[in-house]
Amino acid sequence: MKSTLSEASRVFLTLLLLVSAARPCSAQWAATYAGVGGADAEFIQQTSDGGYIVVAESNLIAGGQDFWAFKLDSGGTIEWQNLYGGPALEDVQSIQQTSDGGYVVAGQTASFGDPNGDVWVIKLFPNGTLDWQRTYGGAGEDEAIDIRQTDDDGDGVADDGYIVAGFTDSFGTGGDIWLLKLDALGNVQWQKTYGGGSRDEPFAVRQTSDRGYIVAGATDSFGPGDQDVWILKLKPDNAAGGPGQIEWQRIYGGDDGESALAVQQTDDDGDGVADDGYAVAGIIDSGAGIFRLWVFKITADGSTITWQKIYGDGPRDFATSIQQTDDDGDGSADDGYIVAGATGIPGDFWVLKLFPDGNVDWQKAYGGALSERRAEAIEVTTDGGYITAGTTQSFGTGNDVLVLKLTHDGLIDPSCDFVRDTDARAVDSDALAEDTDVTGSSTDVTPQASSAEARDTDVANGFVCRATEDCVNRIDDDLDGQVDCGDRDCRGDAACAAPVPAVTPWGWVALLVVVTLSGLWGLRRRSA
Repeated sequence: MKSTLSEASRVFLTLLLLVSAARPCSAQWAATYAGVGGADAEFIQQTSDGGYIVVAESNLIAGGQDFWAFKLDSGGTIEWQNLYGGPALEDVQSIQQTSDGGYVVAGQTASFGDPNGDVWVIKLFPNGTLDWQRTYGGAGEDEAIDIRQTDDDGDGVADDGYIVAGFTDSFGTGGDIWLLKLDALGNVQWQKTYGGGSRDEPFAVRQTSDRGYIVAGATDSFGPGDQDVWILKLKPDNAAGGPGQIEWQRIYGGDDGESALAVQQTDDDGDGVADDGYAVAGIIDSGAGIFRLWVFKITADGSTITWQKIYGDGPRDFATSIQQTDDDGDGSADDGYIVAGATGIPGDFWVLKLFPDGNVDWQKAYGGALSERRAEAIEVTTDGGYITAGTTQSFGTGNDVLVLKLTHDGLIDPSCDFVRDTDARAVDSDALAEDTDVTGSSTDVTPQASSAEARDTDVANGFVCRATEDCVNRIDDDLDGQVDCGDRDCRGDAACAAPVPAVTPWGWVALLVVVTLSGLWGLRRRSA
C-alpha cells in the first residue's frame, strides 16, 4: 500500500506542476490596429496556436491599396504583419489558416493580370512570407469573395485544395457567380459560372459534409423582389457527370430585397456532425432605406424554411457572419447561433446570441461617438468566448481595424464603456422558397503568376481597454482561469510582493488530492 500511495502522490504532484505551469491567456480585450491611411478589416479567424489572423485593406504605403495581413497572439499583440500588393488597387475579402500552418488569402488585384481587376489568391507560409500567388480572370472585372480549404481525398481533413467563390463580368452572361476549384498549388481543377441575365453574386462558400459545396449570395436574375437570396448546393466533385453540378438551387425572399452574406451547415440532432440543414444570415431591404438583419434556417435539401426571423427596426441593421455554438460543452454545436453585423446610423458592431429557434438569448452593440462600420466576422474561440473584427472611426487614428475578444456572454470588462445592451425583438418573416433552373457553364481561365512581394509594416496595437485582475478580491475578474496574485496582471503588485506561482483551479484540485492521500497514508501508519 505504501508504494501505491507514494506512486499516486508522485503522479498527482506531477499533474500539479503541469496544470500550474499551464497559463492560458483567454482574457478579454479590445484593440485597434492601423497607421497613416487607415485600414478596413475584412476577416478574422482564431489560429491553431490560440492566436488570431486578421486581413484588411490598407493604404499604409503610398501609391495604392493593398492586402494587409497581421498575426496576433492570444492577448492581441502583433506577432507579424505584412502588406501584399502592387502599384494599383487590391481588394481583400477572405483569409483562412491552412493545414500546414500557413494561410490562404483571396480577393481582387488590379496591379497584376487585367487592370479591370482579376481574382487574386496568395498562399503564405506561417510567418507571413509568400509561398505562391496566382491571378485568374478575363477582360472584365473578376473578384474572389470567399475561399476555403477542402477535403478532396475523403479522409475527413480539409488539407488538400481550395474552393473559391467570386463573381465575374468576363464570363457567363456577365455578372455571374464564378466558382474555381484549385489544387494545393493554385492550379485550376474545374471552373464554372452560374447566373441569369442580371447580376448574381456569392458572399459565402463552404464545403459540406458530403464533400459537395453550399454557396449563398444574392440574385437579380430570379425571384419576385428587386433582389433575392440565392443558394446553390453542388454535388461532390466525384459525382457522376463531373464536378460543379448543381444538386439543388433555390431563391428565398418576397417583394423586398434580400441578400445572404453568411451560411453554415448545422448539427440539428446533436450527434456532433454538421450534416442536417443550413443557417443563413444577411439582410432584408424593406424599402425607404430601411435595412434589417435577417436569419433563417432551412432543411438539408433547401426545400423548407424551418424558421425565419428579422431583428431590429433599421435603418441599418444587417448580419455578415453566423456560426453555430456549443453552449453546454458536450462537443456538439447544437445550442444556438452567434451572429455578427451592424446596427444603427452612424453604426455600431452588433452581436446577437440566438437560441436554436432563432429567438434572442442576448444582444449587444459595441461603438463610440463615431461610426463602427460593421463587425465583418465572428468566431467561437477555444475558451468558449468570441472573437470579432471590423473597422472603427471612434477609436485609434480614425479609420482603424478594431478587434474585440468577448466572453461567452458578449462582455469585455467594466472599463470598456462602449458596450451596451440592445433590445431588438425577433419577428417572424414570411419569405418563400422557390426553385430556379440554372445550369453551370464551364470557363477556361488559366492561372497567371503575379509578382507581389511581402512588405513589412510596423503598426503597433493600441488597446482601447482590456480585462484586468483585482489582485486581492479572490475573484477571477478577467476570466482567464487565474485568480489574484496567481494572475499575470498582478506580477509586481504591492499586494503580491512574494512571487506566487500561477495555479489554475485544476491545480488546486490536484493539490487537494495529494494532501488527502498523504493524510490517509499517515493515518494508516499510525494505526499500524
